[in-house]
Amino acid sequence: MGCQNNKPSCIQECEKAFESQEKACGSKTQSEADSCSQKAKESRWSCRKQCGLDEPSPTPLASPAATPTASSPAIPSVLDLGKVCDGKAEPTAAAVDNTSGAHNAAVVATQNLGSDLYLVDTITNSYDSIGPKSGKSKQADAYALVVCVSVKKHQKVKECPFAKHTLELHDATYQIRVVEARTANELKSIDIAVAADRQCPPTSTSHQQRDISLPSFVKTVLEEADLHVHP
Repeated sequence: MGCQNNKPSCIQECEKAFESQEKACGSKTQSEADSCSQKAKESRWSCRKQCGLDEPSPTPLASPAATPTASSPAIPSVLDLGKVCDGKAEPTAAAVDNTSGAHNAAVVATQNLGSDLYLVDTITNSYDSIGPKSGKSKQADAYALVVCVSVKKHQKVKECPFAKHTLELHDATYQIRVVEARTANELKSIDIAVAADRQCPPTSTSHQQRDISLPSFVKTVLEEADLHVHP
């Protein structure tokens, strides 16, 4: 602008130019007026800088880009621990502690008769003593062990006729495996024969004409898991 030697006059010219630009911005739409006003301020700042003034730029500083943060991996549900019985480790599971007096919480995964699907059982009170000390948990990281129970064989020993169906009582041999959830390493495997009750139950309901009843394996599971749950 060439008016550095007469700073007041130089500044006055900058202000007049700014007022003229601002007035012109007033005839524009709101979105255009905002942009126009910003440009007028920048032009005024540039003009005043040429007059020898050192002022902060009216141009807004760009916000620093947010640093992406790695999200924590979701902890699987306890119901997903059935995969451990098939040799698939769950890395989020608790580590096994073999020191005396430790408590390695276990969950029981039972394999349905005639199915390869494992059903994880933390609901029944029968398994409370091997579960987490703080109570039941719905997340896999509360458990260090999975007790895998499957039926190896079964044999009918008695028939119980009811009005609409027949109930078969079977002896069964169960395979019980204690597996470390984090590594899928098998710590124990044993086959246990369990005899069925030889007396028919007083009542029975079924949607089928013939149904099979297998003996309970809960007591056996608790006994076989105890050494690893409470080392």
